[in-house]
Amino acid sequence: MAAGLKPVLKRPWLHHLIIICYIGAPFANVLLLKAFLGVSFGTIFSNLAAGYGTLATVWLLTAPIVVISLYFVRRFSWYVFLGHSSLILLDFIIKWATRPGYYLRTIPGFHNIILLAGNIALVAIVAYIIQRDFRSPYFQVLNRSWRERKRIPIYHTINLDGQPRIVNDLSTGGCFVLESGFERTPGSKVRLSFQSNTLTIECMGEIMRVTGTGLGIRFIHLAAAKKRDIGRMLKNRFALRQKVDIPCTWVFRDEESESRLVDLSSGGCYVQAQIAGLREGSDGELKVVLPHNKQSYSLPGQVVWINHTGAHEKPVGFGFRFHNRQAGFMKDATLHYGQGMLVR
Repeated sequence: MAAGLKPVLKRPWLHHLIIICYIGAPFANVLLLKAFLGVSFGTIFSNLAAGYGTLATVWLLTAPIVVISLYFVRRFSWYVFLGHSSLILLDFIIKWATRPGYYLRTIPGFHNIILLAGNIALVAIVAYIIQRDFRSPYFQVLNRSWRERKRIPIYHTINLDGQPRIVNDLSTGGCFVLESGFERTPGSKVRLSFQSNTLTIECMGEIMRVTGTGLGIRFIHLAAAKKRDIGRMLKNRFALRQKVDIPCTWVFRDEESESRLVDLSSGGCYVQAQIAGLREGSDGELKVVLPHNKQSYSLPGQVVWINHTGAHEKPVGFGFRFHNRQAGFMKDATLHYGQGMLVR
């Protein structure tokens, strides 16, 4: 991202509504008590803890502070918000566990059912919002390990409103499109068209994040069957890979060049190599002689994506898919040269 540029995010309207309601909750409770009980504000505040209980009072007084922190869009603030909302449910449980007789006499049973259902619903709604909106891949800029949906680095052409662009990563929920120099605003709708050898996607998208390098786009109105197709494609194409460092020879158009295997699965690998003249779909061959036993392997396959700039914390090179699964080679190679699984 260019220096001085900050991501611009689209916050769903529901988040703004929650923030307004939580800020207004303490004032609404005090006004309702005054209206229904006819007591002074001084009496209400002096007996707040006794009337509500300790946890409920803490929830009430801290609600505005906790909810304002949501504007900073950090995972810590959202989990604090979830924990804070759970105080109401916890308060209800503690009260009934410690003084069941008192609440049975003073509160009708049906009202207790309503209170319990309301408390559970509150926590469930907050958890659902965090799961669906805040944890959606392109609502915020966080470490990938915390995102809800698995995002896979991919270098492929996508049509954005009829114009060819490069998609930088892909998940079942959205994608990141490289684009600079265009005026795009979070919340605006775009039309997406993506096609590979095994998958065709045509749908509308919503821009959730704008950065100096591109757009985080959430798929909308994408059929569940298409999402499953994306998931299968990503699973088959990008199986968990073992990090390795093995010298090899890349054979392309009858020319050989010294290269290195950077990561490896039974279905493919990533190769640090020269990429001049390469295209997605180019056929080639890797020749590997494992140093520990001098066993040689010939691995024909196809280039499936090209990393021109060293993105995704990988050196310049390409992703390579074997024509046939190479479980034996992977077992032999990773047994002696594996450096740990790469979990994206």
